[in-house]
Parts: sequence; C-alpha cells; structure tokens
Amino acid sequence: MKQGLASKAINAIALTIGLEDVIFRFQEQGWTGNINASLKNLSDDYSFGLTKGNFDLQAGLRAYGPLVGAIAFKKGMGYLMKHIRIKL
Repeated sequence: MKQGLASKAINAIALTIGLEDVIFRFQEQGWTGNINASLKNLSDDYSFGLTKGNFDLQAGLRAYGPLVGAIAFKKGMGYLMKHIRIKL
C-alpha cells in the first residue's frame, strides 16, 4: 500500500502532537542535560504523580492530553480526507 503525501503529513503532525510532553521534558533539561531527570519527570507525568506518592491530575493531563489530541486530530483529518477528497 502506498501512502499519499497528505497521509504522511497528517501522520507526522499527529506524532508531533502526541510527543509534546516528551519533547517538553527533554527541552526542559536542554536536550543534553540531565536525561535521568527528564525520564523521572516523564514517569511522574504518565503515572499521574503516583511515583511520587500522591495523585496529581494535572501531571496526568499534561502527559495524556497530547495523546488524546493526536488521536482526535488523526481521526478528524481521516474523516475529512475521506469525505472531502483533498489532493495535495
């Protein structure tokens, strides 16, 4: 199966949206800084703060919000591409 240019672009954008928290956490440390601190912050976010011993809804939303947004973007663009037939 060949993927069209529009489909590849939509996939790349959805991936970028979904990785927003990961990108942010590594930028926080300057990409070459303390990688362990970035991974610790990511584990705190994706566990809703439970790795620190308390429930933190904001941390979970920060981690899972972009994933939900990426899925919604992909589904919405898939619907538009199917019904509107945009050719790039």
